[in-house]
Amino acid sequence: MSHERRMRILQAIVEDYVRTGEPIGSKTLAQRHHLQVSSATIRNDMAALEEQGLLSAPHASAGRIPTEQGYRFFVDALAAPRALSATQVSALRQILESAHSVEDMIEATTRTLAHLTHQVALIQYPTRNAGTLLHLEFVPLDSRTLLALLISDLGTIHRVTVILPETTALSHDETVSSALAAIKENLLKMLQGLPFENISALLPEAHHPALRGRSPELTEAIVDHLRAQPYFERDIRFAISGTSNLARSHDDFSASIAPILDALEEQVTLLRVLSHASVQEAGYSVRIGHENTEQALQGASIVTGEYDSPVVVSYSKQHLPDNEGALGKHTAKLGVVGPVRMDYRGNIAAVNAVARYLGHVLGTRAS
Repeated sequence: MSHERRMRILQAIVEDYVRTGEPIGSKTLAQRHHLQVSSATIRNDMAALEEQGLLSAPHASAGRIPTEQGYRFFVDALAAPRALSATQVSALRQILESAHSVEDMIEATTRTLAHLTHQVALIQYPTRNAGTLLHLEFVPLDSRTLLALLISDLGTIHRVTVILPETTALSHDETVSSALAAIKENLLKMLQGLPFENISALLPEAHHPALRGRSPELTEAIVDHLRAQPYFERDIRFAISGTSNLARSHDDFSASIAPILDALEEQVTLLRVLSHASVQEAGYSVRIGHENTEQALQGASIVTGEYDSPVVVSYSKQHLPDNEGALGKHTAKLGVVGPVRMDYRGNIAAVNAVARYLGHVLGTRAS
């Protein structure tokens, strides 16, 4: 019974402190939350929670505030994400469904997520279509290095460096040139016109009958390198909105917010941070304070989610209702960044809802 009561007290302190920003005392808890025990009992429970490292006292005579460990316990064991209101859901769906392009949709949704949470909102742009294979060329660089150039119908060039085994060496004689020409011809017969995304999966192993030639070791080296390549990469661009929310919360940070703002400007850092956040079965991940591996973000908390992201041809030029070029689904990241003293329940609910509706609308329009 005392354990359950202490957990209710911890929950009450987290929620009250998030709302007010003021340390919470036993008398306040007794008045607000009807715990049906005396202030003295509440003080004893608060002392026990402090001994467990879940609460701390900023001043000797003040109330208590949650520690990072206390917030973690709250998120894991106490905080059931609440749903968005019907008004919020309606506004979100209207914004998503009225967008004319992927660019518009991502930017508008990021602004909406920042507005819903009062935090910095981040949404990764969907993966872009890498096109289909139009042409293939081999360029010998030295005796054991070959550069494969895969040219798409969109004009992009994918470069694959092929390192040959010690038993295979390139020379300038007609035999090597003829072998490379034959390999190129066989590969183009199999792959020309295929989406780049499908090349790795559809390219057979080197011993396939269609790839047999006079130089099996050279063929095997080229095919193995081509099969190992991801011919499209997740776009590392993020739409960002709500940095002013971070500035307004500067009192909640023990140090300057400048390192956090700098980290938010580094797209690669954002992708690394959000990618390392393992999204749970519930659809979100929460990293609190020093749980963040990036030192610049150890004074903040990050709620991360992911949405189903169809591969698209263009962000700004392609109108979604006409998009028939989707090449399967992947996931892209989204989330919010703010002080450790944040409304975890509300922010988790907003991230979950935005991820769900964004993925649904993108998938519907791209199908």
